[in-house]
Amino acid sequence: MVRDYYLKVGPQVSAIYRAFFVNISVWTIGQRLFGKFGQSLAPPPLWESPSLVKTLAVLTPAVILILALRAALRVRHFDTAIVLLMGVSPVLNPIAWQHCFLLAAPALILLARRLSELHWPRRKTFVAVLLVIAISIPHTDYLDFAQRFDQSFMAGLPALLTLAPLVALCLLLWLLARLDMREDRKGREITEQSEITEGTKKLQENLPSVPLFPSVP
Repeated sequence: MVRDYYLKVGPQVSAIYRAFFVNISVWTIGQRLFGKFGQSLAPPPLWESPSLVKTLAVLTPAVILILALRAALRVRHFDTAIVLLMGVSPVLNPIAWQHCFLLAAPALILLARRLSELHWPRRKTFVAVLLVIAISIPHTDYLDFAQRFDQSFMAGLPALLTLAPLVALCLLLWLLARLDMREDRKGREITEQSEITEGTKKLQENLPSVPLFPSVP
């Protein structure tokens, strides 16, 4: 029963919703670029290639998963690793709606905490605010914006524009991982500096005192 759900029912449902604009999963990138895609907005593909659609449908999620696992292993704090994997899990699902991004809420809270610990650096804080706004805009607004482009002139671009919330979420998670790694490097530098200072003090204490001007008999 469980095996049939994952091996039969799951792929069938995924095939139905793979061509929906509101499905912002990374599994749909190949379909958006090299296959028939969309209902109300149906832009022409760059060139039609079913083999590229299948290849990207497997390769893109695998690359995103590897990068997420690599970042989770490199960050300093365990809670950062957990929220990174929670945040990336919706887009790795073959069917991902925008409301599924609620799983990334712990990552956003932790990102705000990391920025506050760094006293709100201006550039990184500005970028984070813009990205939060990007994932908060309703997906239908992105669809309305994509319809303004000439579909025959810019093949594939309208379909990619509707992936803006996905890109914004991935960039927010990358920023969180980068801040955690940066904090780790700073912590190591402070530790190394303190060890050098303590070693120098101990060496000075163990050296015998030698008079600067020895007495002349």
